[in-house]
Amino acid sequence: MLDLLTEDKHILNVDETWVGQTNFTRALWQQRISKLSEPENVVAPRISMIVALDNFGELYLELHQANTNSDSFCYFLVHLIEKLD
Repeated sequence: MLDLLTEDKHILNVDETWVGQTNFTRALWQQRISKLSEPENVVAPRISMIVALDNFGELYLELHQANTNSDSFCYFLVHLIEKLD
């Protein structure tokens, strides 16, 4: 792997995740007996994200409102290959 870095090659790291909420105040430190001051705010439908980042700092991102399955991941990879080619 280190040899590839010295040869000026691009190394990609690809991952996927999803955003299921927009209110992150629920994670505050507070007393055990106190209730949450903000209700949970769930995104419906949730936002899925596929991201590829290379060792030169280039970022390739896809957002969609559906669950990521093998078809959507392959679709992302096909378009990423076209972009890089």
